[in-house]
Amino acid sequence: MNQITIDHATTTLRLQPILSFYQDSPAPLARIPTEILILIFEFCVQSDTSGHSLSRYAMPFVLSQVCRRWRMIATSAPSLWQNIQVLPELLVPWQRFPPSNRLRLWLDRSYPLPITCLALLDSPELAVHNAELLDVLMAHSARWFTMDFTFGEQSDLFYQLCSQCSILPQLSCFRVEVKIEDGGIDATVPTSWIAPNLKDAVLLVQTGSMDVRHHLSLPWSQLEDFEGIFCTPKPFLDISPNFTHLRRCCLQISQHFDIPSLSYSTLLSLRHFEISGPYLSIVLVLNRLSLPALQILDVDPEEQIGPVADALFSLILRLQTRSSFRLHSFSTPFSLFSSTNSLTMAKSFASIQELRILLSHEEETGTSIYNLAHAEMFPNLRALHLLFREMSDEDYSLFARMVDVIDFRRKPRKHYPDVVPLEEVSVDVIRDSDGPQLHIPTHTIAFRTLLKMQGEGLVLLGKVVRGEWYSYFGDTRWSEEDLEQGAQWWARFGYNAWLFDPEIAAYVERKALEQS
Repeated sequence: MNQITIDHATTTLRLQPILSFYQDSPAPLARIPTEILILIFEFCVQSDTSGHSLSRYAMPFVLSQVCRRWRMIATSAPSLWQNIQVLPELLVPWQRFPPSNRLRLWLDRSYPLPITCLALLDSPELAVHNAELLDVLMAHSARWFTMDFTFGEQSDLFYQLCSQCSILPQLSCFRVEVKIEDGGIDATVPTSWIAPNLKDAVLLVQTGSMDVRHHLSLPWSQLEDFEGIFCTPKPFLDISPNFTHLRRCCLQISQHFDIPSLSYSTLLSLRHFEISGPYLSIVLVLNRLSLPALQILDVDPEEQIGPVADALFSLILRLQTRSSFRLHSFSTPFSLFSSTNSLTMAKSFASIQELRILLSHEEETGTSIYNLAHAEMFPNLRALHLLFREMSDEDYSLFARMVDVIDFRRKPRKHYPDVVPLEEVSVDVIRDSDGPQLHIPTHTIAFRTLLKMQGEGLVLLGKVVRGEWYSYFGDTRWSEEDLEQGAQWWARFGYNAWLFDPEIAAYVERKALEQS
């Protein structure tokens, strides 16, 4: 099935004379040719970022109710119905038209184009509706192109999805998020999907069972981007030899579990690797991989790593020696540099130009601060990202000391002429999604010093908003690549309001201004 596309540049050149002919008409909308009207309708649909497909106020439905001609055009233009948002929580109690019927109508009108769908089916109070809506979507699985499912704790929907969908010829991007309670495992679920065009996959399947693996087996060898939650390291290590084309991987491990020694896996194309979870699980995974193309590494153990800083740094050094990569960007807890051997080991990572460090006053920082300020620690460092785990009085004191390090590193070194001065800095604090949206105040002496450095040429990656600092990256990202990744995902869903992220929205706006 071929995707129908429009070459907008060619179309504009062809239709401009026609549009000029009708622009002086006393009733231009009534006389505009159908092909131009469809383009206008498409723009209206794209602008309706807060609409959802189960509402009669969704833009395609509104356009089809204006007049007979518009109804005929709107209902026969599949491109107006390609992007689907399924949000049962927004259903009104008095809505007489069943949501499954409305969704079925929407999907029928989108035929034969590939479809993009965001389905938030996570409300247990709407379990019956959720199951019906999922059934309707699965009836059109042959046209799935980009799909994002959120099931909450409704594991039965996840099993329904896995068991009834197997051949997905157009699927390119897929994301699913579900939490499976202990005892909710269905051992009869089929495991294989046939999806020859699948490139990006996000499997956020949380489970507390030690021996459970993902119930969904994808064509791993095709994937270029993968994000997943695994209960233990073993499932990931089992499938890692199949990741022959993987370029980016974000791995979360829930708990550690000792497993027999495994052979090495070489991921030839992987250039961006993020891993978080128990320290021992991270050690196990990094010890079994070879990553010759690696450029970006993010290591985030859940424990304080000060006592094992030497061991972890040595492990990363062995990974580099084994893989022969040149690291460009690195993210780690600040306490990784708390060892007296850090300076010696850091000499092997002179290629690093971008560094993010996670800071907390609860960890030893004196030695780390001394090492980071030293000229031999990452001599090519151009960008530094500071992310505080919290912001207590002690952390403000730590922030002031880090400002001194920034000031020291941004100045040329007389005795180290080859050391690159620091050029860019971002700073933020981790925010609890359920708590107040904490930002770092800018009235402190330390932050005023940082703003003074900005006036002297240091690039601060953020802005002041009502006396608080808003980082361009927020508390979950730390590179332009992260922002670009988020922007691409958002764009796939037509910049849908339900996926709104302030940092991504600001990034899209900045890029648009740069290109204008």
